Amino acid sequence: MSAVQIPGYTLKKKLGQGGMAAVFLADQESFQRNVALKVMFPQIAKEPGFADRFLQEARTVARLTHPHIIVVHDVGVANGLHYFAMEYHTGNDLTHRIRAGGMTAYQALTITRQIADALALAHDNQIIHRDIKPDNILFRAHDDAAILTDFGIAKSLDSNMQLTQLGSAVGTPRYMSPEQARGQTVDGRTDLYSLGAMLFEMLTGHPPYQADEA
Repeated sequence: MSAVQIPGYTLKKKLGQGGMAAVFLADQESFQRNVALKVMFPQIAKEPGFADRFLQEARTVARLTHPHIIVVHDVGVANGLHYFAMEYHTGNDLTHRIRAGGMTAYQALTITRQIADALALAHDNQIIHRDIKPDNILFRAHDDAAILTDFGIAKSLDSNMQLTQLGSAVGTPRYMSPEQARGQTVDGRTDLYSLGAMLFEMLTGHPPYQADEA
């Protein structure tokens, strides 16, 4: 990914990466604004179904317009690279705030309410996030509002596309509901369980369960 070139974007620095993609701070030249540009690793895109899954994430988020859900500005394929551009937030994430300590019950409940509102819209649109955790909660700089991100393993209940293998557990073990950990059928209650686990961590400084695998 050292020679990433996406027409219309000037990459400034890498913000991070996961198993499927890297995220860069980039200038979207047409609007002269900073964006978070998520670019799929070319070797991953060659695996059956993975490019569809990546593009499905962008389409999933684009369906959801809500003040507490990340905004997708653009999606496409250029120079053999699958990418999408999201709004960029300079604020830190919830993991950072929990580690810093000193969070009040009021602050924790405010964040929980904002994410619950975002999930209500997602669930109304038949979308289950399946990876609610502090790493996926960012904060807007100007008003400190919580923003839900990373719909990479979200499930659309009304879609025919099967993006994960039946019987497999996807998500983050520390925040998984029991049915999710077992690879069973999930619905909106799975996200609410994870939201409750996240609230527990905000109030106590640690998740309700310590586990690195389901």
